[in-house]
Amino acid sequence: MRMDQVGMTTLGYFTISASVLCVITVASLCWVAAGPARMPRALRALSLLALAVSAVPAVLTLALTPLLAGALTGTPAAEDVATLYSLPLDLGPILPAGAAVMIAPKHLVWPHVLGLLIGLVLYAIAAIATPREALEAAPRKARLPMSKHH
Repeated sequence: MRMDQVGMTTLGYFTISASVLCVITVASLCWVAAGPARMPRALRALSLLALAVSAVPAVLTLALTPLLAGALTGTPAAEDVATLYSLPLDLGPILPAGAAVMIAPKHLVWPHVLGLLIGLVLYAIAAIATPREALEAAPRKARLPMSKHH
């Protein structure tokens, strides 16, 4: 397999994993937002905040895919980096005109994954701290009218 084929295969796996993590983040955000009202408000709010902040780098990571493809095929610097996540990318094409920002994908992936994990842990703690509903009294057994006589 040639180097560009390895790079494109790696880029395919990167895109799939970034897409799955983005979907998990948005689904988790919806799940927590639809959670029970009895959940402690502060923990639920912190969980929603962490998941919402995590969704931003998730979407930006997906936006990097075309830039990664271009960097893998057209840049000799691609051979000097150890992983795809360390490859420096110019965000100029996706930013307003005149902005020149270089970033490696790992600088978006780490905040995304960390925010997702923090949001899920806070939700789990809030779910554990949520008071249970009081159990209703068990209904009395219905007595048949004939049962008194027998």
